[in-house]
Amino acid sequence: MQLLGIGHRSLNLITKVLMQNKDLEIVAVCDLYEDRTERAKEAVINKRGNTPVATLDYHELLKMEEVDAVITPSAWDAHVPICIDAM
Repeated sequence: MQLLGIGHRSLNLITKVLMQNKDLEIVAVCDLYEDRTERAKEAVINKRGNTPVATLDYHELLKMEEVDAVITPSAWDAHVPICIDAM
């Protein structure tokens, strides 16, 4: 799974919801802002110990074979293009 668009909602989603599922692996995180991407990456490292790919360009992540699902808690105006590209 990868997360695209990491604002306050996404960080809470990672730490309070997704990390509760032991069968779920977050392999990548992405945002337009480096500080948000790094915070999400660190949250995954601290909670699970694995290091997800972190980038500012979601197109890089969509090419990853490890990705089975994409979550886009991004800004409202970014949802449609990201979801279309993910399909």
